[in-house]
Amino acid sequence: MSKRKRTPGGVHRSSLRRPGGTRAKESPQIFLQAVGRYRQGELAEAEQLCKALLHTHPDNFDALSLLGVIAQQTGRTQEAIDLLSKATAGNPLNVHAHSVLGNVFSNGGRYQDAVSIYDCAIKLKPGDTDAHYNRGTVLYKLKRYDEAPESFDRVLQIDPAHVDGLCQSWRGAAGT
Repeated sequence: MSKRKRTPGGVHRSSLRRPGGTRAKESPQIFLQAVGRYRQGELAEAEQLCKALLHTHPDNFDALSLLGVIAQQTGRTQEAIDLLSKATAGNPLNVHAHSVLGNVFSNGGRYQDAVSIYDCAIKLKPGDTDAHYNRGTVLYKLKRYDEAPESFDRVLQIDPAHVDGLCQSWRGAAGT
């Protein structure tokens, strides 16, 4: 089984496609530079590169997604929601954008919206342990105690090695 190649920032190269299925040949280098700057913690530089890329390629959904991540990390929640919503609408198969949007909703207390977005991410990638875990955490915050364990059980079914992490998370949440 071969794995799809990812850029250094973890984005699938196949997501660098424009609507209509043609590869955005002019934009990968700029986007890779933006990812590199982002990974080095140079958020302002990464943001400028993404904005420059969007000026010439307004439908580059990876650039929109990275801008959304940067907006979230710099406290611009509504901007992050807008950018990530546009990224997921334009490229509905972008699991990462869905997951980050779910995190933004969760961090903003919009738990029901977060559950809906995590459900989309799980439909796209059923083996995504982070989406299952985040969904369970949000269900717990919504006091949907009967549903939350199903998400955590799914994490352990996918990857039993997560048992220690789940136990530590719950010990921390319980204050022990």
